[in-house]
Amino acid sequence: NPWRSLGYVLRDILVISSLVAIAVLFKNCSWVWPVYWVAQGTMFWAIFVLGHDCGHGSFSDIPNLNSIVGHILHSAILVPYHG
Repeated sequence: NPWRSLGYVLRDILVISSLVAIAVLFKNCSWVWPVYWVAQGTMFWAIFVLGHDCGHGSFSDIPNLNSIVGHILHSAILVPYHG
């Protein structure tokens, strides 16, 4: 279902944005940064997985949507979509 897949993209982007907001709010606390790095790295991995699914065609049944979303997601994390 493309709507479910796009919902996962939106959810991950909201979590990434929330983590950035929390890091900015607590920027002077030294313990926040290691937690932030692990959490944000996990979320960027989730973005990679969604883009990777686009490449395999399992993101949606619409090939053009797979290609567009895959390019956007992989470009956002500086990973090539096509080898």
